Amino acid sequence: MKIRYQKLIAAITAASVLGLTVSTATGVSQANCFVTEEKTPVNTERGGTIWSRSFSDGRGTTYNSQPIVTEDTIYIVSKNILYALDSAGNIIRQKTLSASMNSVCFMELYEGKLFIPLSGGCMECVDAETFEHVWLSESFGGQSLSYVTCHEGFVYAGTTEMKMGNTTEGTFYCLDTRDGSVQWSYHNFENTGGYYWSGSCVMNDRLYFAGDNGRLVEHDLTQDVIYSETVLSGEGQIRSNLVYEEDQQALYTVSNVGEFIAYAGEKVSSWKLFPQAKAVNCTSTPTIVDGTAYVGAMADGMGYLCVWDIAAHSMRYTVETGKGCEVKSTPLVSTAYGDAKYIYYSHNNIPGGVYYIIDSKGSVSSVQYTLYEPAVAKQYCISSIVPGAGGVLYYSNDTGTLFAVSEVERSSDYVEPTPPSAGSAVQDKTPSPGTSSGGGKENSATSKKVKKPKKPSKVRIKKTKKGFKIRWKKGSGSAKTFVYGKVGKGKWKKLTSTKKTSYIWKNPKKKKTYIRLRSGIKFKNKWYYSEYTKKYKIKS
Repeated sequence: MKIRYQKLIAAITAASVLGLTVSTATGVSQANCFVTEEKTPVNTERGGTIWSRSFSDGRGTTYNSQPIVTEDTIYIVSKNILYALDSAGNIIRQKTLSASMNSVCFMELYEGKLFIPLSGGCMECVDAETFEHVWLSESFGGQSLSYVTCHEGFVYAGTTEMKMGNTTEGTFYCLDTRDGSVQWSYHNFENTGGYYWSGSCVMNDRLYFAGDNGRLVEHDLTQDVIYSETVLSGEGQIRSNLVYEEDQQALYTVSNVGEFIAYAGEKVSSWKLFPQAKAVNCTSTPTIVDGTAYVGAMADGMGYLCVWDIAAHSMRYTVETGKGCEVKSTPLVSTAYGDAKYIYYSHNNIPGGVYYIIDSKGSVSSVQYTLYEPAVAKQYCISSIVPGAGGVLYYSNDTGTLFAVSEVERSSDYVEPTPPSAGSAVQDKTPSPGTSSGGGKENSATSKKVKKPKKPSKVRIKKTKKGFKIRWKKGSGSAKTFVYGKVGKGKWKKLTSTKKTSYIWKNPKKKKTYIRLRSGIKFKNKWYYSEYTKKYKIKS
């Protein structure tokens, strides 16, 4: 399937850098396209920051906009300031805007200009090269929390105003990109609903947008004409962007109560992501590649990355991301590794890092890998991961820090640990799934300072509805416990590395399945491991 995210722009100079394929007829948004052909970082032992830059004043939570990454510049808004950074994270330009951003800001780059939604329900246009103010739109009231769409000389966005309880109302509007003049605005007074993390797309020369009232509006691009209004969800709100799949002439989105929704040929179809769950929340925008939708959710308190089969209308599998670790971000998919696809996302939980799964055609399970977690700047995170040149991953968490993540010898935010008592050490050189062994000599002076941790003990395995729950007692001197699994005569694969003392493995239903554990401690950017526990056989 050929997928196009309908954040259409004419400026496509950055597309090759981001690994995107575009034509001059239809641009692809640099800020909101989450499929890349770049080789993104996969080595979990070397995941770290090339650099990080804080925009916080140290007085509580700070929100940054989603960054826009071009060939030589990174644009980002924090509070009421627009910044341009170079590829090394240095600030090369900055400008005070007419108002502050709200808790999210999905600005767009189009024809050399930045279109920035701001508090008060207004939008400011700034020249991306000179940082000169071009225009400020009228205020539509409320907050600017929607995605922004630019198309053929016009810009579209929505506003949200909180009312009693969880109800909202808002306005969706169209502006001329040349001078910010209002072409039309839409406000549903009978079925109120704001545009909270939702957005719009262009299909067949018409604009479609949806919001908290669960309705899809089909609107003329430039005239104040409504063609139709269709109920997408009678139960929930649309707090996800719309995704356009061109070959099927279909739009896809999710509702916040966990419905996966398709709109094609004026017909709405929907399916429950978690039909047995008591409570579901879903505000992640799906990323669709080769007939598979990757989307985050939380069900009954557990976070999930969902792998949904579009044609079969069913869940291929889910991956637990952790208790309370909801994936609110739009997953980023790298197609640079042959049949395997690497899907990156963040958790809305502390420490606010970068995680990924590996998916391939026909897979029925996967596991979560931790690529990077901040050493100091730890906070909740709703940011999506944006790709840049060389596969560098850019995102912010709620500390107001922008991270540039790649494979590094030493992370820029690395904190020197207090070493354990002296003793011998053993360095593991076995690569994990999706990693390379690296090589190089072990520093003998360093290894003498690190005491080899004890292996885990009291390993217990219990079958549950979700899979096999493995419990253990942490080995002394360890920072993390590493759990490995093997099916039949296959190779050992790392299932997780965790500071906790339990793990649930949703293993394939094979007759011979084994697990083993070991402890590890990281010192001077190197891991030192205990001996393995004995091999435990699991009977499915």
